Amino acid sequence: MGAATPESLLEAFLETRKAAESFETAELIAFVSSNLPDRTDDESARKRLIHNLELMLEGNNSLFYRAGEETCYIRSAFFRGAKFKIRPSEYEIREGLLFYGARFAPFCSEDIFADEYRIAEKDSGQVFPPAACPVLFGRVAKLFQMLGRSTMIDCIVADDAENYHVLQHTDTAEKAVVKLTAFDFSAFYRKHKFSEGDAVIVTVQNWETGSFTVEYAAAADLAVQDELSVWLADFEEGLIQAYEDHGEYLEVPDQIAHAYLAAFRHGHDLRQRPYLSLEEYPALMRDVSIRRDGPEWTLVPVDEPSVSGGYDDYQPPAEEDGHEHDHDHEHGHGHECSCGHDHHKEEGKDAGPLRAEDFSASSKRIDSLEHLLEDLSAPLDYIEIYAMIQDDLANGQESPEEFIRKLIDFMGVQFADDAQEAAFWNFAEECWEEASEHFDPVIEQTKTPLRTRLLELNTRRLEFARSLVERYEKSKIPKKLVERMKDFHSRMLNTLGLINADRSLPEGEEYEQLELRVGDLEDAWDDIEEQQER
Repeated sequence: MGAATPESLLEAFLETRKAAESFETAELIAFVSSNLPDRTDDESARKRLIHNLELMLEGNNSLFYRAGEETCYIRSAFFRGAKFKIRPSEYEIREGLLFYGARFAPFCSEDIFADEYRIAEKDSGQVFPPAACPVLFGRVAKLFQMLGRSTMIDCIVADDAENYHVLQHTDTAEKAVVKLTAFDFSAFYRKHKFSEGDAVIVTVQNWETGSFTVEYAAAADLAVQDELSVWLADFEEGLIQAYEDHGEYLEVPDQIAHAYLAAFRHGHDLRQRPYLSLEEYPALMRDVSIRRDGPEWTLVPVDEPSVSGGYDDYQPPAEEDGHEHDHDHEHGHGHECSCGHDHHKEEGKDAGPLRAEDFSASSKRIDSLEHLLEDLSAPLDYIEIYAMIQDDLANGQESPEEFIRKLIDFMGVQFADDAQEAAFWNFAEECWEEASEHFDPVIEQTKTPLRTRLLELNTRRLEFARSLVERYEKSKIPKKLVERMKDFHSRMLNTLGLINADRSLPEGEEYEQLELRVGDLEDAWDDIEEQQER
């Protein structure tokens, strides 16, 4: 066995705290410090160790932690026994199904696929099997909204790779027939004479494995208006706190998970109060709304600038019988459907008004650079492009045309038509002009070396991503690797954003911390590449 490292000691420490809901970071620091083979009393070495441990805690998806906090919470223990409410739709009740939607994601590990959830009845222990069910997307889109746009599309594609092509080649996403995982609840609904308005109360048994138990709750026994109002206030207070703590860097399910923690820390524990379902919440938003003006969706306070408004009321399409059921499920988790209903042949039906381009992978929008980049499936966003312009300006480049040609080649994108290409050039030129106006050679002296290192890292990231696409052409890229790369990209964008800001970088110890941050990103990327080479 090799010498103990901070990473291995952190893992060992977490093993000893598995049953605990939280631990003090001082305990971890003391444990690691006392067990390292090269113990030292040097203060700078101690600061470096604490900094590295904080980064490891922040990057561990099984924990709730933010640098500088004294307490770290363990998600599996925090959510064990937590209850939440699901209100099946009329369509689900009639078809004997329960779609996963956004319902379970905040309460289990993101590494668990929906068809790996284990859902059983609390009293009888009956397990509800998953099934691949073709369905008109407009019928169930509302159930997926609280995943956020990118997570929703990731989940739909993970259910069946063909779903992406279906969405890509449809004019109206709500009319697309996609295959989605659902659970056979027909026996449960019959047993309890389930009707619209009744609820399923879910208890988290195991956060790590996605194990849940369910029980029936009649509509008459559910929370009254006063209880709902208090719950809503506590939940939104938690969401706002999560936004203030983490900004827009959390995906929507993770924002919700953090909201539960924030509410708990404010003395308003939501975990035993399953009063409001996530499918009901969008229509009842008060102090929180959803920002949908970019490729990612984020829950934000209503007084936050550029909020795009809450979810519009969604009217489901007219219900008709006569669907055909499919038995295919393609990402390596196949199941037959045993629900006894048809769920297909819906292509010709009219769907209700869904907010549109939010779900369509084929819409061609030229109203903003962000939308253009999204529709082009470009591997860069505004932050990276702005940083590249600043880097070119620092190196004496004076021609926006030369930069834009180089940028298009670097991204490897193909424009759908001349109008889309012209719009991209216009926005890119505006971006160049804006960067030029704010470019200051004096403050750039400290920024350029750090930005250049980050952009070199970004080039390596893109080359690596393209090699993965080729390598896994006939199979799925491992989810854990995808998540590591997404986490890395998020951290890199955050750091680039600090450098892009129209102000001087801090001096002294704060600048050293920023240098350390860039160095940590370089080490993290080296580790990702090395693990793939093994």
